[in-house]
Amino acid sequence: MLTWRAACGSMAGRRLSALCLLLVWLPPLAAAEAPQDGLAQLIDEVITTQRFLDDIPGASVAVVRDGEILHLGGYGYADTQRATPASAGHTLFGTGSVSKLFTWTAVMQLVEQGRLALDQDINRYLDGFQLPATWPQPVTLAHLLTHTAGFEDRNIGFYARHPGELVPLQTFLARRMPARIYPPGQVSAYSNYGAALAGHIVARVAGMPFEQYVEQHILTPLGMTRSSFRQPLPVALLADQARGSRGEAAPSGRTWYQARPSGALYATAADMARFMLAHLQQGRLHGRQILAPATALMMQQRQFSNHPQVSGLTYGFQELQRGGRRILWQRGDTLYFTAAMVLVPELRTGIFVAYNRAGVGHAPLELLDAILFRSSDTYPAVSGKPPSSPSPGGDLTGMYRSTRSNETGPEKLLKPFRPVRVRTHAPGVLRISGLAMGGDTLWVEQAPLHYRAIDSQEYVIFRRGQPNYLFEGNMPAAGYYRLPWYG
Repeated sequence: MLTWRAACGSMAGRRLSALCLLLVWLPPLAAAEAPQDGLAQLIDEVITTQRFLDDIPGASVAVVRDGEILHLGGYGYADTQRATPASAGHTLFGTGSVSKLFTWTAVMQLVEQGRLALDQDINRYLDGFQLPATWPQPVTLAHLLTHTAGFEDRNIGFYARHPGELVPLQTFLARRMPARIYPPGQVSAYSNYGAALAGHIVARVAGMPFEQYVEQHILTPLGMTRSSFRQPLPVALLADQARGSRGEAAPSGRTWYQARPSGALYATAADMARFMLAHLQQGRLHGRQILAPATALMMQQRQFSNHPQVSGLTYGFQELQRGGRRILWQRGDTLYFTAAMVLVPELRTGIFVAYNRAGVGHAPLELLDAILFRSSDTYPAVSGKPPSSPSPGGDLTGMYRSTRSNETGPEKLLKPFRPVRVRTHAPGVLRISGLAMGGDTLWVEQAPLHYRAIDSQEYVIFRRGQPNYLFEGNMPAAGYYRLPWYG
C-alpha cells in the first residue's frame, strides 16, 4: 500500500505541508473504480490548499476519462481587482507552453496531408531567411518537435509590453535567430524559438496566419469557441480573460508574445477538455477528425530520448513517470500564469489545470500526484542503500550546465548563476543541487551511473563522455553537461 510519506515524497518540491497531510486521509482508488467518486472534493481540497500556501488568486481544472468530461471547476478569482470568480467554462487562462501542443498538432495535420515532411531540411519551407549551415546535418521538423534542433536558449525579446510592440512572426524569427550550438538530434534543448519556427512553417505552407490556421483546423472543429491565439483576444472573449499574478506584493498583468505559436494561447478549461478528448480518442471528437488515428498514435509514441532509461519526447508531448505510470504532458510557465495538460493513456484520462499565478510550477504535479494516488496503490520500490560494491563517483562530480542555455548573446552572463552541482557524499551516494525536479538532496546509486533520490521517486542517469552528461529521469526536454574545471 502506498504510504502518505511516499505520496508526499513523490510531489514536486516534496513540500511536507497541509497538502501532503490531506492525502493521508484519502483512500487510494483502484483502477477499476469510477474516478469521479470523490474527485471534485479531492480537487477542491488540493486547489484550496495550494491557493493558501502559494498566494494563488485562482485556478481552473478539467478532468476527462473514457470520452467523457468528469470534472470542470473554477476556483478563486479570475481577477482579484474586480473580484471576478474563476469559471471553467468562461474564464480564459494563459496556457503558456501548453500552446505548443496545438502547434505540434497543426504540424502533424500537414504532415499526414503530405504538405510537410518530418525528415526534410526545414529551409525548404522558409522564405526571407534561412538557418545557417552550422553543422553538416540539417534541422528537420522532427528535430523541432522533439526539441533536438540544437538551438541555444534565448528569452530576451520574446515578450512584448503591449500589442503595439508585436512584429510579424517572420520578422521576429529572422531578427532573434539563436545560434545552433549542438548537432541536430544529439541532445534535447527545450526551444521556444523552435516551436515558433514550426508555427511559422505551418502558416507559410497553409497560406494563412498561424492564428487563423489553428482556428479553422483545430479550434472550430473541436468546438473550442472560447480559446484563441490572437493578440489581443477577440472582443467577445476579452472580458473573460483572467488577470495573472506574480504574488501579492507584485503587480498583476497580462503578457503578449512575439513567438506566438510557443505560448500565446488563452483557453478555458472546458475547451481544453475537448482538446484532451480528441487526443485520447485517436484524433476524433463528436464525429470530427482533426488527426488520422495513425498520426494521433505517432504523437503519443516516443521519438527521442537522451538515454534509454530516462523519459523521452514524442512528436508533441514530454514523457513523465508518475506512480509507475507513463504520462504525457506539457507544462506552461509565463510571467503571470502556470498551466499544464496531462494525458494518462493507460487510464484513458486527461487533466488540465491553469493558475493565474507565475512561479508555481510544482502545483500541477501536486494535483496530478493527488489524483494518481487515488488511482494506484503501489509505487516502485526505492533502495535506500547503495550496491555492495558502490562506484566511487569521483569522475561524475563537478558543475553542470543545462543544455537549455545561451552561449553567444548577453544572456550567457546568467549561466554562472544557474549551475547544477554534483558532490560525493559517501561511496555510492551523491549530493546533487540545482536540478529542476530533484531540488537539493542525496541520491543513492541503484546501478552504475543510475542514482535515485532518497526522498522522492526522481532519478538521474549519467552518461560518460566528452563532456559527461547528466539527465533527469523526468525532464526529457533538456540535459546537463559537465563544465571544465575553469567553467
